[in-house]
Amino acid sequence: MATKEAHSRANIEYNRRQDNIMIRPSKEMGAIIRQSAAAENMSVQGYVLQTLYARTGATGGGVVKNPETSSLSLEQRSCLISPDREKILRDILQDIVLNTAPGERTALSEMLVQIINESVEQNADSVYQTMTDSLL
Repeated sequence: MATKEAHSRANIEYNRRQDNIMIRPSKEMGAIIRQSAAAENMSVQGYVLQTLYARTGATGGGVVKNPETSSLSLEQRSCLISPDREKILRDILQDIVLNTAPGERTALSEMLVQIINESVEQNADSVYQTMTDSLL
């Protein structure tokens, strides 16, 4: 019984320290957010918080823990590729590098950086705008 009371007091204290922000995205946007979170093996709360930390440049948001369940407790840094996607990307890049002559690898590296930068620039604003629109 004492354990139950201590747990209850700890929950009350935790809730006093935390803010509560509710969002109401459209059903479609909610499904996109859930699917994106699942693809990163994260809870929706953890995924949204990491996205907001990255977007706002807030400090202290480098790693968001998923307290909701132990099955989603893998911690990931903000805006990095999930381990599964990283492996796929490494496999693709390894194939490209192995089929590129050693003298052309610097040019290949520059091309890949350019592709990444263009992709980020083209897609970042539209993704964040879609999320922002759904939150408003």
